[in-house]
Amino acid sequence: MIPKKLSTTSERGVDFMDRLRQRLEAAKKALAAFEKLATLKYPNDVERDAAIQRFKFSFEASWKAAKYHMSIYGL
Repeated sequence: MIPKKLSTTSERGVDFMDRLRQRLEAAKKALAAFEKLATLKYPNDVERDAAIQRFKFSFEASWKAAKYHMSIYGL
């Protein structure tokens, strides 16, 4: 069964699936940025702090994408 939201657009005229794709793409980019720093063998303090911030951003972007996906299906 296809959820009702999948066949409609939001109040701003953005298709729900397009918005989901945008959120997934943002999460993918955030994870790639984090991965660059996470693979450093001996990061200095600035790189370590940047990795922590990128992890936080990656987690938040992934959570927002998952939350939006669940909302489409009414979960």
